[in-house]
Amino acid sequence: MKFLVHIILAVMALIVGIVLEDGGVWDVKWMPLLLLLPYVSVGLWRYWAVRRGFQVSAIVARVAHYSGVIAFAVSTMMLGWVEFVRDWTGQSLGYNDWPDWGMVVCFAPFVVFQVAAIHAEALVDRAKLSPMPRRLRMQVRSLFAAMSPLALYMLISILSARSEVWRVNIESVELFGGLYFLGITMLFASLMPVLLSHTWDTSSLPQGPARQLFEDVAAQASFKARKLLLWNTDNMVANAAIMGISKRSRVVLLSDSLLAMLGARELACVYGHEIGHAKRFHVPIFLAWATFFLLGGDLLIWTLFAPEGSNSVLAFVAVLAIGYVCFGWLSRRFELEADLFSMDLTGDPEALIQALERVGGGNRDRGGWRHFSTARRVSFLHRAAYDEIFKMRFLRRIRLMGRLGLVLGGCVGLLYLGSLFQRFDGDRLHAHMALGNYDASWTADMAPERSGKQFGRMLDAAAGLARPDGAPVGVEELRSELKTALFEAEFERARMLAMLLSKRGAPVSDRLSKAIGLESHSGKIGIDQDLDPGVDREWLLERLDEGN
Repeated sequence: MKFLVHIILAVMALIVGIVLEDGGVWDVKWMPLLLLLPYVSVGLWRYWAVRRGFQVSAIVARVAHYSGVIAFAVSTMMLGWVEFVRDWTGQSLGYNDWPDWGMVVCFAPFVVFQVAAIHAEALVDRAKLSPMPRRLRMQVRSLFAAMSPLALYMLISILSARSEVWRVNIESVELFGGLYFLGITMLFASLMPVLLSHTWDTSSLPQGPARQLFEDVAAQASFKARKLLLWNTDNMVANAAIMGISKRSRVVLLSDSLLAMLGARELACVYGHEIGHAKRFHVPIFLAWATFFLLGGDLLIWTLFAPEGSNSVLAFVAVLAIGYVCFGWLSRRFELEADLFSMDLTGDPEALIQALERVGGGNRDRGGWRHFSTARRVSFLHRAAYDEIFKMRFLRRIRLMGRLGLVLGGCVGLLYLGSLFQRFDGDRLHAHMALGNYDASWTADMAPERSGKQFGRMLDAAAGLARPDGAPVGVEELRSELKTALFEAEFERARMLAMLLSKRGAPVSDRLSKAIGLESHSGKIGIDQDLDPGVDREWLLERLDEGN
């Protein structure tokens, strides 16, 4: 997943841009100029490479590689792109809002900038044998393959939001929200092999010596996969990958270039490496650590910060950043563990080292977020092959990290589930109010949430509007009751009705309920002069003046 890091960073930049709200240091009209950033950075990369400024060239190369993300971050944080989309679409695009088409529009420039970055990098690689259009097409397909989970999530969210009952219950009841997130995660896990195999140019690996070799290695390791696929890259990518959790969903991909450049012994080692990821349960361990960071971070932030505040969102971004670093740290060591599994399975460390050297090629000293450099992996295997104590110490540490992740993820998951059940009754109460399903029994003191006096008064106001047949109370009826309360100078009831309207998503904000409740020392009711534009300002001011 070459562009997974780019997408994660772009999502984090969008979240920060949404939290900043007023991110327009400059003007959004300068955004088209950011399309030049990939080409300028690539030009500087070539310039410094020719002048043999290799250190500077390496830095500029990284800037060029992430130029799409940088351009998008500048757009969201400095050019006011999010605010522009808010004004254009009329959607609030808040960090607590349900994902909608406005969010898709917000994210669209990243795709444009990233495609420009891909094109700029392809211009530098003219020396490669395959034509540039093919390389460009393959890289763009790889980008969209990495984006497919995010696109699927957005599509499911947009469709789910069409049902008000679904949307409100998932938003208001954290248990339902957790089940919804779990359901989407399981759907991703089951559909990911299908999504990627269709997004990439793949086909079933034909019968022949190579397939027979892989089947023999799989039988030796007692390993089963649903499909063994050939990844057609026009011989531009030498790589292998395994996807899926269960035996029925597991798919193994091997690229055409990998099959062409490696011999039988080396291919057996590569396949053994992919089997090692499954046999050592790397995906479940990653999911356990992800559970620990996401749910544990959510519990910590919920305890330390106000759930609706921007500080909580920024803190969650910080948790994601820490998890991103830790994921890379663990992933690099899982690659070493898979190498050791392959070496033990095949009993051929020389073939595994030769395979790594051939695939690494001229980039053997260059590592990545998820992989150590070829040079470091080869050095590790040399030592592990002849130093059993070193090997066993490494395996003991890495397996301890795996068990620790499973324990921490399980404990945090149970703790989080317990907190969801503890808040379930209160969350359902909020969901009923957001849907207008009021109940006359709310006037009783049996509701645990009545410990807060203001919330209790809001329940009383809602219960007073309850219909005998249990039908929902409409927004217009609430507006009418609010106007009546203001006209009759029942300002406390009016404030509770304004809060109920706010829960219904009507253009009456919490500021209105606070404005109605403002009372000066002289006993007069005050009003905030920055009321929501959807409120009839003149009518409200006139009624308040009469009430005083």
